[in-house]
Amino acid sequence: MRVRGVEQPVPLDEPAVGYFAPPPAFVVGNEWRLIQGLRDAAMSGSALMTLTDAVVAQVREALGVGAPLAPQGLGMALADLAVTGRMNYSSFVGLAPQDGGQFETDAAAKLAASGLAGVTPRLVRKAATEVLDRAYQVAWYLRAQTSREKLGWIAVSGEDDLPHRPVNVPRTPYPQHDLYFTVPGDRGEVVVQTRYAIATADVPDEAVVTLRQRDLPPVLEPELPKRDKLILFINGSDSRLEEAADLVPKLVRLPDGRPSGYAVITVDLPGSGYVNLIDHTEVGAWPPTTGQLVPPFKGTNEATFSVLKFMERFIGRFVATLSTRLGQPGLVESRLVAVIGGSLGGNLGLRLARHGSWVPNVVAWSPGSVWYIASVSPEALAIQFGTTQAAPRVGEAESGNSRDAFFANAFDQKIPDKTQPELWYRDDFPPKGQYINNARWDRRETYTQQYRRWHWRVSLEELVWSWQFPQVQDFKSRVLLAAGTSDDVFPAKICSNCQKLASQLTATDGDTYFPEHTGHSMHAERPKALAAKILEFIAEPLPPPPDPAVVAASLPAWELLLS
Repeated sequence: MRVRGVEQPVPLDEPAVGYFAPPPAFVVGNEWRLIQGLRDAAMSGSALMTLTDAVVAQVREALGVGAPLAPQGLGMALADLAVTGRMNYSSFVGLAPQDGGQFETDAAAKLAASGLAGVTPRLVRKAATEVLDRAYQVAWYLRAQTSREKLGWIAVSGEDDLPHRPVNVPRTPYPQHDLYFTVPGDRGEVVVQTRYAIATADVPDEAVVTLRQRDLPPVLEPELPKRDKLILFINGSDSRLEEAADLVPKLVRLPDGRPSGYAVITVDLPGSGYVNLIDHTEVGAWPPTTGQLVPPFKGTNEATFSVLKFMERFIGRFVATLSTRLGQPGLVESRLVAVIGGSLGGNLGLRLARHGSWVPNVVAWSPGSVWYIASVSPEALAIQFGTTQAAPRVGEAESGNSRDAFFANAFDQKIPDKTQPELWYRDDFPPKGQYINNARWDRRETYTQQYRRWHWRVSLEELVWSWQFPQVQDFKSRVLLAAGTSDDVFPAKICSNCQKLASQLTATDGDTYFPEHTGHSMHAERPKALAAKILEFIAEPLPPPPDPAVVAASLPAWELLLS
């Protein structure tokens, strides 16, 4: 018998709408790492070099000498890499390449030096035009949200040159923006660049860009609807702002089609999505210098939770910076009526609910850390065992096998009877398999060693925190605590633990929601029902909105609570 290693199934399953699979010749390994030649171009950070090589590859292919030395389509893939990643795109903006530019001259010289027969100035010019057409159209698609047209799969190597925007996975239909600010970690201020969108009842149409356009795409300016109240959505662990895609339309428009009067702000969290690279050790020391992140779990010690605290602070800084970006400090805070989210998003929402201030309502479904770990119950012992598995992975250095090993651990390893993604949806949710596959594709695009280490650090901190410790149940915001009855799998038993937690919150103003036959991802499984509950909960009478100037003046005091 021939014993084979793990391999990618061929032919590949058909991707969902908005997902694009790479040509097999361009990837290696089980999880679609780009071939080395393309990775080298991404790592170079030089649009001039990448475009030059793209023209050379395009000429060689036109002359029929590209294969077997290079896969067909290599020139177009290199053109993509000149604009998909942050380093190359920054270089591309500085270069602002035009027909007949330096990259074309350099490509002609490189081809001449190779001694390749049949190369003519006309052929080089044709190849250069094709490369620029492709690069500019991809740039406009990514940054001005024009129509994808016939671009198909677009080359990107996230672990070598992280993209600013979704490339081969679905993107929000609302304009995407970047925000720059710093967030205090346990080791000082950390620079963050994140992506966000403001969803309203009106979905903009996609524009079409002409192939020969040689202007750089514009920077889209953010706008708040004039009268809408604001909801802030916080995504789950490892996810991205598009996680809200099923829920948002039900929040911004009522079932009869009328605008609801709410707009939803979505944002990528540090460590995932399209946020700049941040290693968890920039935020807090590893191993922690104080407290305990491993057994005996004697209590929730705030000093050990560097990354959870950092993401909590991130949300506060994001909102404050967005207000300033919109020209009025305190503006967003004064119109914000709710922070909502599930899993890690729900966990962070509960953390914000402890401070109240500009967060009048928090809606948390299937929140992490609702379990009780300071016991000898089978559930607690299983979770404690999980921490012993996660802890060594937090500090692991990157190796050639790290990418494949991460996906094998995070997506394929049973804990104990199901894989982690299998716990995200109820068993008979019709698109369960497709949603899990989509999540894998999402993470293939943005995988980096920083992301991998952050994943395990967040997982560990969520496992050893518990909302069932009385000293952390000091919620000041109104709280809607929700969980589906199918989200009750050993050992986390999230629904049962949410019910238990709710019974303990006798001093908290709020409500609960426990829908039958609903799993962990309530926002995807029951978006209509969840949206109706959210709108019902936040529609209850609230005090008049505060003046933005008053809110802005109070923010420094709020931040002190997080220090």
